[in-house]
Amino acid sequence: PIWNIGDKWTYKRGPGEVWTHNVIDSKEKVFILDTPAAPGTPNIKAYAYDKKTLNMVFRIDKDGRRVENTNDPFKNLYNFPLVIGKKWTYKTSWESYHLQNDFQVEGVEEVETVAGKFMTYKIYYKQSVSPGSAVGWVRFWYSPETKFWVKREFDKSSFWKSQDWAKDAELISYSLK
Repeated sequence: PIWNIGDKWTYKRGPGEVWTHNVIDSKEKVFILDTPAAPGTPNIKAYAYDKKTLNMVFRIDKDGRRVENTNDPFKNLYNFPLVIGKKWTYKTSWESYHLQNDFQVEGVEEVETVAGKFMTYKIYYKQSVSPGSAVGWVRFWYSPETKFWVKREFDKSSFWKSQDWAKDAELISYSLK
């Protein structure tokens, strides 16, 4: 997908929790997406995504400095091109934990959100943590029409309970330039 400066996606998770992603720049090899800081990354103001794969390449801090992105478990959420059955895996670390991040495009599915009805790729993401045997999953529905995910669903196990941001969410509006 090709993003353009000014493309915007607004989401809702839980009562009153709304946030927006905006494409704020386009460089030779990356798109720059302004995004609200995630918990644990309050100094991050934007993310750079590879134009071919939409994998996150680096972050940008509030002072405009590049911050390498080796440990974000969602950094390769899409890994374009998407095809049914495609699988990809990578490992990251957080504090003393090692995370195995496994993805698979499960299929194509029609999804309805507040923003409309969309044909989507259904992406299953499983995160395994070691030491230990903790496992949690998330499903994302990516829409070629909106050029971003339109729905997100977390498993309801204890795995994500300590993460305030880890809630089901859906697209409520978008605009593409």
